[in-house]
Amino acid sequence: MQSMIFPIITEEEEKLPFYVTSTGANENQNHMKRPDGYPSYHLLYCTAGAGRLLMEGKAFKIAEGAGFCFRPGIPHEYYPITEPWNTWWITFDGYAVKDLIKGIGFGEYNVFHISDMERLHRLHMAVHSEAALARPANVYGASVALYRFLLELKNCTGSESLKKSNGKNHQLKQLIQFMEDNYGKSISLNEMAEMAGVTPQHLCRLFRKHFNMRPVEYLTRLRLQKAKEILVGPEPVTLNEVAAMTGCNDTSYFCSLFRKYEGMTAAEFKRMHREF
Repeated sequence: MQSMIFPIITEEEEKLPFYVTSTGANENQNHMKRPDGYPSYHLLYCTAGAGRLLMEGKAFKIAEGAGFCFRPGIPHEYYPITEPWNTWWITFDGYAVKDLIKGIGFGEYNVFHISDMERLHRLHMAVHSEAALARPANVYGASVALYRFLLELKNCTGSESLKKSNGKNHQLKQLIQFMEDNYGKSISLNEMAEMAGVTPQHLCRLFRKHFNMRPVEYLTRLRLQKAKEILVGPEPVTLNEVAAMTGCNDTSYFCSLFRKYEGMTAAEFKRMHREF
């Protein structure tokens, strides 16, 4: 199996937030050495065999179910160590790529394990199929498929550092579920930390890393999400009731939080969604 596609990139494509520069598969990946890096963002993952990636003085084994992604211009080298080394890859660029890559938690480069290969591969095949049409009129189809691929990437992968701390990640998921089930009750930072089995300071670092916010802010946003659902629901409710149902006994404080985060009052939000 060998399938490589290099779409024509015109000035119009280069104006897009996301566009594919190449996509393909190799049944036995060749030895690649690029002292000046690659000109686009580069993502590769392994479906069989194993290879080794050398980057910034570090060596990473890229076996089945693992992959890597790095930004343009980073010197690197990769080669097979167990053949056949079966790989799928995609290179891409666009003015919005840098911010999206940062938003999903990827840095200058990332080595990741794949938690849902079927899903990731299906998304990649959609990009591959759109890029294969190779017609200027289809450039937007490939761009949309790439955007969907990148958005879903975080849900299909995890960094090696996360893989080594699955226990903590499981506890974090349990805490999120606890918040979902108990957002209407009073929950302190100390209680959240105790449930996750870490100190309050470490819990704040975990939330900052995964959600770019503190756990208390996450809980506040969750409560406001539930408040919006209640406000536009079928049952008539007062603001006092909504505040109490979402863990805030002070209605004035609830109203000020709602306005701060939503840019309008709770009453305005309700009218916006309930009036026809």
